[in-house]
Amino acid sequence: RWRAGNADKLESADELLERIRKEREARYQQQLADWQAAVKEWEGWGKKGKKPVKPRAAKPSQPVTVDEVAELPRLPEGWIQARLGEVIDGIDAGKSFACDERIPSDGEVGVAKVSAVTWGEYNEHESKTCRDKSKENPEYLIREGDFLLSRANTIDLVGACVIAKNVTKPIMLSDKTLRIRFSEIHREFILLYLRSRIGRLEIMKRSTGNQESMRNIGQDRVSAIIFPLCSLPEQNEIVRILDEQFEAIEQNEKEIDAALKKIEALRQSILKKAFSGKLVTQDPDDEPARVLLERIQEEERSTEETRGGNRTKGRPKVASKPAGAVR
Repeated sequence: RWRAGNADKLESADELLERIRKEREARYQQQLADWQAAVKEWEGWGKKGKKPVKPRAAKPSQPVTVDEVAELPRLPEGWIQARLGEVIDGIDAGKSFACDERIPSDGEVGVAKVSAVTWGEYNEHESKTCRDKSKENPEYLIREGDFLLSRANTIDLVGACVIAKNVTKPIMLSDKTLRIRFSEIHREFILLYLRSRIGRLEIMKRSTGNQESMRNIGQDRVSAIIFPLCSLPEQNEIVRILDEQFEAIEQNEKEIDAALKKIEALRQSILKKAFSGKLVTQDPDDEPARVLLERIQEEERSTEETRGGNRTKGRPKVASKPAGAVR
């Protein structure tokens, strides 16, 4: 219904993708021009210092094949299946080096562990401390709003991703944590897709490694992931609807947890009343518990005596063995 009501405002996914390509090419040409100017300046200063690094052009993505599309759900009109690399501006990865296995204190810089991006939210406390000041690099610091993806993990968790929030500590990317920079695309739309069943299948089938305990997905394979692309307004609407649904689910879970706690408290209250004689109305004609207990004990003694008599009745007498007899 929303799509029908906004049909005149929506560009097709093909148009969006073509616009992203043109904007990417324009940015690259500007970077190239800036680099050429920087090289001339460097040469003018007698080539002192390090030569400016030439920017890299984005690798062209392979077209999505008919066989790949056949395995995926049918899309609405105006959508297309695209490679993630088509909307990625760049991927940053950190370094691996020896660290202290503790959370960094004030004034120290940390390195993110794999578990920092594993469980749905960025957790800066899942980090270790950089012990070598020369290894600290401000370019690797995780900032609020960064899209982070776990490059290495178990088969079920490889490719786990988050959008960083609550960033208060200086924590750097590790070699197992990737930061992905996107073009004109709703990052939460990508996040929700990669967490979906189909998105997870795309990640898992592109991961590598012989051991189930640790799998990897490199940058090229991340770029090769297929995802459904639609116009930006529709991406925004999808994210809005899903956020509402998740909030409703979260509220339901809170209400269920509260109800379970009430049930447990009621159960304990019932048991307490049951064992304190307050669960039912007491009958004054009932015999006291002391008398009931004495009667039960008397019945047990009587039963034991009856059983003992039955065991000895009719049993033949056995002559005692003579002294010194050998068994």
